[in-house]
Amino acid sequence: MIKRCSKCGTQAVDEQSLFCNKCGTQLPVSIPEKKGEVCPICNAEITDKNSRVCAQCNSPLFQKTVLVKPARPVKICPHCKEPVFDENRYYCKKCGAYIHATESSTHSLEKSSLKQLGNKPVIIPGIYQNTQTTKIERDEPEVIKKPIIPIKPKMKIPKVNPFIILFVIAGVIILAWAGISLSGSGNSVITGGNVGNNLPSDNDLLISQDLSSMALTINDLPQGWISRGGSDTGNAYSAQFEKMSEESPALVELNIARYGSTDASRQQFTSLRAQASGFDIETLNLGNEGFGFIDVDYVVVIFRKENIVVTIEDTRYEYQFDTTINNAKNYAQIVANRIQ
Repeated sequence: MIKRCSKCGTQAVDEQSLFCNKCGTQLPVSIPEKKGEVCPICNAEITDKNSRVCAQCNSPLFQKTVLVKPARPVKICPHCKEPVFDENRYYCKKCGAYIHATESSTHSLEKSSLKQLGNKPVIIPGIYQNTQTTKIERDEPEVIKKPIIPIKPKMKIPKVNPFIILFVIAGVIILAWAGISLSGSGNSVITGGNVGNNLPSDNDLLISQDLSSMALTINDLPQGWISRGGSDTGNAYSAQFEKMSEESPALVELNIARYGSTDASRQQFTSLRAQASGFDIETLNLGNEGFGFIDVDYVVVIFRKENIVVTIEDTRYEYQFDTTINNAKNYAQIVANRIQ
């Protein structure tokens, strides 16, 4: 008798299956099979068993699938211990329990074999098991002794007179002080108005020169630049120069400020340097002190000479791809040379 699931129509694996292997629905007790073989389309009786098409409706005939059981079970139902021969089965054919995600047959059979063995001793090479208890005795590993390395005796440090130590320290201090004095005197030599580090020293002299006479002019810039004018208030001067180009526009801004004292200009310069602390600052040899930094397409150079502070800002589109501080530094050097 052939069994089929009433829900999904799947054919039972064998006649003893009580639940569907695909959806787990309980199978009917039995479904009577028609006597003889008939066409699945028109139910006409098939007289020739070797015929592949129906003699009445000419429909193809399908041979029945022959179910071959595996030689041994691949799983064991964890609930009823029924052997399972189909590794793709989802539900037990006897009790209907879900068995698809249970342990493999090998692991389950090993457990059942261990139960049958009970407390029988198992002999494993290199391991000896006591038949009376569960204690396992193993051979102790051989202890490898390291060779003993003789320790060299510590050298005795001879005692030194403390007065000799004080005398040596005093001599070192005198020599160091003499070296500092000599190096300081060497650095104080002025060459071309520059001290040892090539920066002019502060003379605390107030520069009263006209600011416009030290400023950049259109002749200081390459061809193609135009002047956008400037303003001069006596103690503050500003000017702008622009290069009109669709491919690479540029703008250079100059600002010169005069302060009433060298201390005031020094404080302003220190404040400007502190404001640029977020950038990579490059120290420049301009005036008494100078520095510059780059921000994408924006370059700034600032220097101080006595009571004068000069700021040059150079902005160019091409700096986005090839930034350089040299252009702004060259313009600042022109201004520094004109300050008298």
